[in-house]
Amino acid sequence: MNKGTWTKSLLIILSVFVSACTTTPTPETTASLPPVGIIRSVNLAERYVVFESEIKSTPGTQLRLLRQQKQIGLLETGTFRKRKFQSADILEGRPQPGDFAEPILPVSAEPQS
Repeated sequence: MNKGTWTKSLLIILSVFVSACTTTPTPETTASLPPVGIIRSVNLAERYVVFESEIKSTPGTQLRLLRQQKQIGLLETGTFRKRKFQSADILEGRPQPGDFAEPILPVSAEPQS
């Protein structure tokens, strides 16, 4: 493991433990699908977030970033997962703790029979 990877891994682990010690108010949502997770920690310099979720997303899954029921960005899940915490790279937007993440559902080109 090179120094950069080791440092990023350490920062993610520390973010999880720090975020577990604080409570973040969660905005209410009336989305039709339940969100995959709630953003608990943001590292804008390294362009990643740590989110809490009961659902384990496959690495590479794209997630909509939502604030007050409006899409404000795009995330892609990473490989880090510890209990109910997962990492995601920031593709677009400026996430904040308390924002929601939900999966982008693929649209089928063929009608289902």
